[in-house]
Amino acid sequence: MKPERRHIDFLQDIVNNLEKAESFVEGMDFEDFLADEKTRYCVEDRQGIRPRDTLRN
Repeated sequence: MKPERRHIDFLQDIVNNLEKAESFVEGMDFEDFLADEKTRYCVEDRQGIRPRDTLRN
């Protein structure tokens, strides 16, 4: 059985996901980000952003 996760474990997950998202968009401006469906999908999915098209409207 897995050990129970502590609050700090969940916070570390958030930090890790933000660092990954930051690396995915490195060198992109906002318009490039909006135009790159693969990067948007990955970053938005990992950050729990829904719905996907809210930034385009």
